[in-house]
Amino acid sequence: MPSSPARRLILGYVLLNASSGVAVGMTQLAMPLFALHLGASPPEIGMIRAVAGAGLLLTAIPAGFLNDRFGAAPMFHLGNAAGIVCCLMLPAIDSLWLLLLALGAEGIARSIKFNALSSSFYRALPVMGVDKVGWPRGSLSIGLGFAGPLLAGLLIARGDFVAVFMIAAAIQLVPSLIFFRLAPVHPRDDDRPKLALGFRGAARAYADVIAHRNVAVALGAEAIGAGGFCIFSTFIGVAATSDLGFPAWTSALFIGAEGLAYILSLFLLGRLTQSRSYRETALTGLGLVALALTGVSLSSRLDLLMGFSALLGVGLGVLNLVSSTRAATVPGEKGKVAALFATAVSVGIVIGPIFAGFVAAMFGSRAVFIAFVPPCLLLAAFTARKQQAFPPEAEEAAEAA
Repeated sequence: MPSSPARRLILGYVLLNASSGVAVGMTQLAMPLFALHLGASPPEIGMIRAVAGAGLLLTAIPAGFLNDRFGAAPMFHLGNAAGIVCCLMLPAIDSLWLLLLALGAEGIARSIKFNALSSSFYRALPVMGVDKVGWPRGSLSIGLGFAGPLLAGLLIARGDFVAVFMIAAAIQLVPSLIFFRLAPVHPRDDDRPKLALGFRGAARAYADVIAHRNVAVALGAEAIGAGGFCIFSTFIGVAATSDLGFPAWTSALFIGAEGLAYILSLFLLGRLTQSRSYRETALTGLGLVALALTGVSLSSRLDLLMGFSALLGVGLGVLNLVSSTRAATVPGEKGKVAALFATAVSVGIVIGPIFAGFVAAMFGSRAVFIAFVPPCLLLAAFTARKQQAFPPEAEEAAEAA
């Protein structure tokens, strides 16, 4: 039975991530429609989304250094406050260029905020128990994939973009209040002197983190997971309606089945994956993802597509548990660790859709899913070649020795 401080931390991080997810989910759903309201064309909407993603990608590594230099709590509150300001500015924007600038700034703020949130969670995980490693991503997904878009959709149906952005800004006050409440039981930042590193020192610091056993596998799993989710959520609706002739609403069934299975896996499979080696768990996740994507690509029946969509959610959940466990247990300053894994996610989000769009243009939408199987198999082959694979406790003892 978890101790009282552990229970307080677990509840705090679940609420932190859920409330943060609601705010992001609201703005992500509203932003393309708001851009369309301002007269943006589809290519311009794509560029707007790319600018927000670029802000996340380009600032992930610097955010890690700022976190390790100044501490997780100050950087979290700074990033959260900047995100609130960006939301409050959006209703007054009346041009696409100003919207681009605002979204670029919001991406930078979100990168700083989530780097601090991830690093603080990794630091607190030993108190809560490593089997809880998937809970933050699961609670974030509840807000990001369900509650946030649902709330935004209800408001947008009334044509009220101002209410969407104002409520999203107000909701972002909740994570800061929770973070303050966690301070008495949260492990403090490392008290060692913070050194300002130059470019070479920074490169060495990140290379040292990657050199730890299984970190490369975990980074690959994070990128594969992000890319697989991105191509599935982007192309399943297109494939179901244009290639298979299903009604448009069925795409919500497939995405819902994948999302529900993913969330349940993060909450329920943590203890099971902790009892297996990194190699075994990574190979299981990659195998499930490869099988599910093949099934989605080749199936034509609604029930089979639903089943393979749910299987994909389980596989992606297992991959996330692999990467999150390694991120939480690898030695080193947690800001840099969180930055590396955030960069891996951004790489998957950027490269996955580009690769999928190229495949779809040449071979059709259904080919997108099976075309993503070879990267899974390549990572599986790399993982299988590892001569040793330890569970977290044994691995850290080996590295310490």
